[in-house]
Amino acid sequence: MKKTLIIKAPAVVFALALACAVTSNVYAQESSDSSRTNQNGPRPNMEVRDNIKAEVVQIRTIRRDEQAFATATRAEIKDIRSNIRATTSTSTKMDLKAEIEMRKEDLAARRASSSAAIKETAIERVNNALKLATSHLNQEIQRLTDIKAKIDTRLDKFDQNGGNTSVARADLALAVTSINTAQADVTAVGAVTITTDLKASAEAIRTAVKTAQESINAAQKALSKVVSDMRGLEAETKTATTTSSTENQ
Repeated sequence: MKKTLIIKAPAVVFALALACAVTSNVYAQESSDSSRTNQNGPRPNMEVRDNIKAEVVQIRTIRRDEQAFATATRAEIKDIRSNIRATTSTSTKMDLKAEIEMRKEDLAARRASSSAAIKETAIERVNNALKLATSHLNQEIQRLTDIKAKIDTRLDKFDQNGGNTSVARADLALAVTSINTAQADVTAVGAVTITTDLKASAEAIRTAVKTAQESINAAQKALSKVVSDMRGLEAETKTATTTSSTENQ
């Protein structure tokens, strides 16, 4: 049975953590084995997921605090302006106007600090998302490798029973090449460098993940071809066994 691997590309940087998640689906040498492998495979790194959630909360808290500070500052400025209108003292008006400028500077500094903190947290969040995506992809590579090992064992048994496995082994060699290519592409995902240009970083991740996805899908397709070969071998073996039994009767 063929199942499809899905990797969703992120639309925006802050959606990257969830969008880079890879659904764990691979081909197995038999349908039941494939389902069991996918269901019981290693779970994503929960520590990384927890870090991403914490960073989301942190960004929201920074924004909420900044908004509260801005609201309070604007209210203070409004009161000061009321005092300016109420006083007749020129020196007092000048002092109050200077105080308004100080409040504005404080607000601008707070906004700059908040923006810097949010950007720093966003960079860390993207880094964690990249780790999560790489972890998922490496799990897919491991599953493909495990399936390849099972196929090797099955082909050895066919050889022992006199089956002609030359076609299946040739297709398996092609599958191994595809798996190696996929592994290299997954390694490239983990090697993406996150910079302060989050938009460019997100695009680099999207491109790398897409390439890795396509390679994994190609490796799955190649393994599926070997599975098909083995089904043909199994049918041939059963036919040969039935014929031999009939002749011996």
